[in-house]
Formats: sequence, structure tokens, C-alpha cells
Amino acid sequence: MNRRRRWMVSALCCGAITACREPAGVAGFAPHRHMIATLALATDGATGLRLTCRYGTTLMMDSIPGAAWTRSSVGDDSRVTRQLFDSTLTAVFSVERNLGALQFSATYPGPDSIEIVVSGPIADTLRGHVAFGAWGGAWRCPASIPLANDSALVARGYNASLPMLGTWSLSPESPID
Repeated sequence: MNRRRRWMVSALCCGAITACREPAGVAGFAPHRHMIATLALATDGATGLRLTCRYGTTLMMDSIPGAAWTRSSVGDDSRVTRQLFDSTLTAVFSVERNLGALQFSATYPGPDSIEIVVSGPIADTLRGHVAFGAWGGAWRCPASIPLANDSALVARGYNASLPMLGTWSLSPESPID
């Protein structure tokens, strides 16, 4: 192995070891904004249309603690979006709504697992675990998330009864340099 390749392998291994050594709530998280985001997708087998459901917001946190916590979204930046795409992934139609403030209450059922109850204009429960310095897990978009029956979306073929599966994450917001 040449010198450059050994250096690259060493750097990658050090980065991976550091990421594994510093779980959420430890030195890896500096005080700043954190993003919580969800995204679920479905494909309508009858029409070939692709549907999305997502919401997200910003939380101000010193770190992602290991003890139960409650936070409110920062300002009124909570948004829900539902979109419809054709088979070439060209956006057909999209609707978005500002949700106002959301409340998040978290508990830790295990050393590397989390459950976040979302309340306010929407009600949802996010369950997941820590991986690579962020919390996240599988998510199914419930029909109760706003805009599911938006008349303009439905007229274009949006079918909120399809199971929309995806993921959610809670991670530090990356600063823009």
C-alpha cells in the first residue's frame, strides 16, 4: 500500500472510531440548533404516481441529552409538505403549510433508543435509535398529518390512504461557513 493510500485509510478509520466513541449527548454536540425532519414515500401502483409526506422544524438544544426532555420548535418554522411526482420524478403538484409551534417530549427507553412525542397542530410519535451521532428511525406518515385530503392534491391523484413509509432524524444543524 502506498503512503497516500495508507494515510487515507488511517484518516477514515480515525474518523469512524471517533464517531463511534462519541454518542449523542456527549462532546460531539456543541450548543446550537438541531433539525428534526421526517420524510415518507409511496408509489401508487395503479397510476404510477409517487407521493411524499414530510414535516420538520428546528429545536434549540445544548446537546441531545440522555435524560427526558421537552422542547418547542424555534419560532414558527414548523412546516408540513405533501408532494406528488410523476413516474419520471417530475413534481406534479406540491402543497405546504406552516404549522406554527410544535412541542416535542422525549424519553429514552434504552441506552441507545429514543421516543419523541410530537404535539401541537399535529400528533405523532417518533421511535428510533442513535447512529453516527444522530437520532433517527423508521417512520410511517399517519393520515392525521395535515394536507392529506387537500382538494387540489386529491384532484391530481394524491391518495393518502396508501401506506407512506420513510424515516425521521434529529441531528445538529450544520453551520454554513
